[in-house]
Amino acid sequence: MQEKDRSAFIVYLATMLIIFSILPLSAQADTVLLKNGDRITGELITKKGDTLQIKTPYSKKIEIDWHQVASLSLDEPVKVIFEEDLSISETSEVNESSPLFAGKPKARKYTLKPESWRIGEGLHFAGRVNFSYDRDRGNTDQDQSNSDIFLELRNLRNRYTINGELEKDRANGVDTANNSQFIFEYDRFITPKTFLTGFTSYEQDDFASLSRRNIYGTGVGYQVYDDDKKNLSFEVGPLFVDRKYQTEEEDQYWGTGWKIKYEHFLITDQLQFYHREQGTWNAEETDDLLLSSWTGLRAPLFYGIVGGIEFNHDYNSQPAAGAKTSDRTWAVKLGYQW
Repeated sequence: MQEKDRSAFIVYLATMLIIFSILPLSAQADTVLLKNGDRITGELITKKGDTLQIKTPYSKKIEIDWHQVASLSLDEPVKVIFEEDLSISETSEVNESSPLFAGKPKARKYTLKPESWRIGEGLHFAGRVNFSYDRDRGNTDQDQSNSDIFLELRNLRNRYTINGELEKDRANGVDTANNSQFIFEYDRFITPKTFLTGFTSYEQDDFASLSRRNIYGTGVGYQVYDDDKKNLSFEVGPLFVDRKYQTEEEDQYWGTGWKIKYEHFLITDQLQFYHREQGTWNAEETDDLLLSSWTGLRAPLFYGIVGGIEFNHDYNSQPAAGAKTSDRTWAVKLGYQW
């Protein structure tokens, strides 16, 4: 073979090798076969509960009822985490012969391709910051500002959360509201649903004559739901309250506390309803009750910007002299979440 022909043959062979190495890669895809015969190819996002999510070239996300899936073939094995004991395995195929197939007798609940923090790899950090401000000038000069923050850091077994809120209102040069509240909480999951909890909080409210209220509590909680669509948990346990009023009166007592946290997307990724509640009952004076709740609607707008409306209700059955038992606030909020 002449030198010129040999060079041409080497170039041709190298070209064919490149083409045949690229073709299989471009053809790679996860494949979902439905019981009605439809076939969907793309990239598996996850399978949680009874919903499988897959991303295709023509759609960012398609949600499929898991009970309508005849088989699932994956190009690469993915992690599987079982809910009842958090054990982890791998799979690349789900069909009628697989123990992961929907409808199998005594089927275990599991997640396919969970987020890395759910299998003990790395941390998950989420947060939200809201701020509202109203400035009126005319017959009444009024400034109203309200801000709050929520931070959450968690991994497979541990969850740390911080909630903070500040409100300051002023009308005709006179303060009409000045209060703040901060709560730090730690949860340790002993099962996927059950957790032990401990928290500490600080609160002050000038117009309720409250210089400070510190609460230290512990207890047990149950996570009913925890997914992209809804989140619901309950907590209950003993606590200790140390409070001081602007009259210099100070008292401490042991009691029982509870918390409810609920979030639910009424319209997927567009409109979310939420309710958060915490209460304190004085075990020494049974008619001494504290209750705070936050209820509202939250709508993701664009690039992490979130708008919403919230109703906050604070109830104190034994307020300081001259203060009312209930405090109610409506707020329109604009913030950022991640």
